[in-house]
Amino acid sequence: AQFRARDFFLPASASFIAVVVAVVVVFRRRDVLGFGWPSSQEDEAYLPVLDKLVAKGIDVVLICREAKAPPVLSVSADTYAALAIIAESGAFLKMPGEDYSPLTSVELPMEFIDSILSNYAHQTDGSYVRKLSKTIVWNYDTADPDFGAWQPKELVDHLEGVLGGLDVINNKQEKEVLVKPKGVSKGRAVSCILERKNYDFVLCVGNDRSDEDMFEVVGGGGGERYCVVVGQKPSKAAWYVNDVREVVGVLERMVMGEGGAGG
Repeated sequence: AQFRARDFFLPASASFIAVVVAVVVVFRRRDVLGFGWPSSQEDEAYLPVLDKLVAKGIDVVLICREAKAPPVLSVSADTYAALAIIAESGAFLKMPGEDYSPLTSVELPMEFIDSILSNYAHQTDGSYVRKLSKTIVWNYDTADPDFGAWQPKELVDHLEGVLGGLDVINNKQEKEVLVKPKGVSKGRAVSCILERKNYDFVLCVGNDRSDEDMFEVVGGGGGERYCVVVGQKPSKAAWYVNDVREVVGVLERMVMGEGGAGG
């Protein structure tokens, strides 16, 4: 049966140009490949749907900030074992039944970068540094709005001046400055997964700037591919939903076989 996008989404304005975050569902006959990033309590609302997808023998890919174990992800051990997971903005990839593998051999000068970020964290109340395996982040989501508005730009300028060959991104949606190896991205990781199977239906839903490259990868392929942005905002997506709750509703309807997808 044909998938009817208008049964699920609203058409986005033609003036929208770019943004994303994290739920991508891909159908291959009766298989589904989904990407998600539970970065907040609201985002975690769709995690129970993953159990239902996996229970139906559907392939699921989850995008997470860190390489985490099942208790932290709030999914069952069986679901975790069946998941493919993209972690640290695409620096790591875990396929079902496998351990995490790095997608880059580049190692950041962590101590040097940490010293710079920690200095900004000391100057900016409410901000903090999160150091991971391949990436490092200065988060200002609880900082003073006025002070936190210009500090990130100053930090990005500073880092770009001393860190050649690395990506420095000010993610205003998540209110963080991310430093990662050049070429590392969720889009690249998604490409690695999509190359393993010939999926003929792809649904990509997101709301974060760092996922924009994922939209480009999914939207640039053949077959039925739909990109959907969460919230009305600048995006390359042709469709939008209002919030994460609507994303959950879409996934639930797809599990039940509505809209002609997956069955």
